[in-house]
Amino acid sequence: MNKTNSRAYSLLELLLTLFIIGILAGFALPSYETSLLKSRRVDAKSSLYDLSSRLKECYLTSYDYRLCVAKLNLPAKSQQGFYLLSSLQIQKDHFRIRATALKPQDRDFDCTSFTLSSNQLEQAGGKSAVKDCW
Repeated sequence: MNKTNSRAYSLLELLLTLFIIGILAGFALPSYETSLLKSRRVDAKSSLYDLSSRLKECYLTSYDYRLCVAKLNLPAKSQQGFYLLSSLQIQKDHFRIRATALKPQDRDFDCTSFTLSSNQLEQAGGKSAVKDCW
């Protein structure tokens, strides 16, 4: 009789390994997606603050935010493209600008939009409180 020392995995061991990997992935992927959505909120905040500083810099010379909006080439999307930028209210001495989530960021139901005004008032739309979004 010829004995060989072959180490092989049985089908049951392989299936058990795949089952465990599937369970771990089932817990890890939703958590990873949530972290990814939260990290992309920085795109909205930084874009709004950048736009706000550009408007305020222009205001120092023109004293009218309406003229600044017409003069500046304001972007339609945030820096990384996850948010749509829009002006909610532009008056001579006051403005409110908003960043609204686009796909795939629109799955972030906690913070669907961010609003910033000329007096640095931060607001957020969604399920979470403003302090959790900003």
